[in-house]
Amino acid sequence: MTDFNCDIRKLAEILKTEDGSSDSDDDLPGMSKIGPGDIGKTRRHSVGIHRPAAGDTLQTSKPTDPDAIWTADEVIDQPTGEECFDPREQPEYEIKYQQAVRPEDVFLQMNGKTASTASCENIIILIFLKGETKSAVDLTITSSALDIRSPLYRLHLHLPHPVDGEKGKAEWDDKTEILKVTLQMVREFDFLNF
Repeated sequence: MTDFNCDIRKLAEILKTEDGSSDSDDDLPGMSKIGPGDIGKTRRHSVGIHRPAAGDTLQTSKPTDPDAIWTADEVIDQPTGEECFDPREQPEYEIKYQQAVRPEDVFLQMNGKTASTASCENIIILIFLKGETKSAVDLTITSSALDIRSPLYRLHLHLPHPVDGEKGKAEWDDKTEILKVTLQMVREFDFLNF
């Protein structure tokens, strides 16, 4: 019994810190204290100021990049999508997901499909355009956004998943004045789900 107590005391002496502090952050070397802002190349831009003579105006010298077409102050920021002020009303919309379910999916559960959105192939967007006609609606689809313009409505919608705009379809219902847009989702790991 005494040998066991002696071994524990020796182990405690080995593990005891010299200054009595138990803060483990002090034990880390300098390299492990790197944060997310330290990733990438560090670029330092220097801007020099030319002191004007008696009749000169104040000028700043800018670093020149041989690959640059324009300088930063020559580029005009253009608002896009929702940033633009548009007096037209934004229509109501609903986003739904659709998956192709076959008998082997339901009864045999062979391919691991679930009811979650990860197993869905299509995204369906219903846009309620009351008072519009089919010919007045302009629809533009990119891989990440859907843009609808009409005389009464304007909608710029960022999609929750990347889509293939070429494989999508749009249907107009004259009775309810609803535009139904069906888009096939393109995700990185779709080959695992299907």
